[in-house]
Amino acid sequence: MTSVNVTIGGRHYRLRCDDQERTLRAAAEVERLLELLRSDSTDQSTPTLAILAALNIAERHDALGEQHNKIVEYLTEQLRRINAYLGETMEKAVKASA
Repeated sequence: MTSVNVTIGGRHYRLRCDDQERTLRAAAEVERLLELLRSDSTDQSTPTLAILAALNIAERHDALGEQHNKIVEYLTEQLRRINAYLGETMEKAVKASA
């Protein structure tokens, strides 16, 4: 585990992480969202903006999880169909060669 320094919302944090690049990308995304929210909601405090940024990230995470599950279901069904097709084809080939 290593440490990395990031700045989010004007505050500096020293974070422990397994993947520095991933942590830096995540911090940059949080900072980007905070700035975007700050420009849209100038009357909100930094803690409120941080909560809104967290909610945006959580919603994206949830949507990606749903998308991932749909892709896994689709691929599982395609593999089942391929397996059935190959089984039928092999069975026909065995019968034809007998």
